[in-house]
Amino acid sequence: MKSYRAVIIDDEQKNIELLSHFVTKYCTEIQLVGSALTFEKGKEVIAESNPDIVFLDITLDRDTGFELIDEINQNFKVIFVTAHKEYALKAFKYSAVDYLLKPIDIIELQKAVAQAVAHLDGEKELNGNTKEEASVLPDGILAVPTLQSIELIDMDQILYCMSKGKYTVFHLDSGSEIVSSKNLGEYEKKLNDKNFFRIHNRYLVNVKKVRKISKSDGFFCELPGNIHLTVSARKQAEFQKYLGLH
Repeated sequence: MKSYRAVIIDDEQKNIELLSHFVTKYCTEIQLVGSALTFEKGKEVIAESNPDIVFLDITLDRDTGFELIDEINQNFKVIFVTAHKEYALKAFKYSAVDYLLKPIDIIELQKAVAQAVAHLDGEKELNGNTKEEASVLPDGILAVPTLQSIELIDMDQILYCMSKGKYTVFHLDSGSEIVSSKNLGEYEKKLNDKNFFRIHNRYLVNVKKVRKISKSDGFFCELPGNIHLTVSARKQAEFQKYLGLH
């Protein structure tokens, strides 16, 4: 039988153990390859194990599962497993395969896994029948797919990019916005050597557009148009090092 790699990220060990038991016993096509109790450990275990499926809790210490998805560039299917039913709509905006409420129903778990497997098999078949061509775009031009078209954007016109679930909103210096059908992690990977820096799980900023970095009343970047973008606490030291201040 074909197997699929999965990890469990939950801030309670007893929940990890219970879900591990259910998955091992009732979802035999799943191979559990790791687990984590915290946001940072979750990022590590995903990077190290390269899973096909992530069983993800909503609340992770002071962070959330949504923020974890925003920060990761890898492709995997997400099944949220949580006690918080009020986040269901937001979860599906993040392209979650399913949203399971605790206590876990075995039948619902099996359905969610079957759906994730179907998505994975469909993508592999599609990738096997298509051939990606190398980009021939001029330097400084970024192709941005939207739901209606493909926009060609001059990178120098981008002020910053903002995460919106599985989508990315490009804010341009003209004041216009373009909503891409790809997540912010994809653009972080494309633009990290083009003078762009991920200052927050929500923001990827064009450093050439930053007028000032304020450290009074918070830590944030000032951009044209009186735009103020927060630099997250976990990114402050890394950002200052990037700027040559450490």
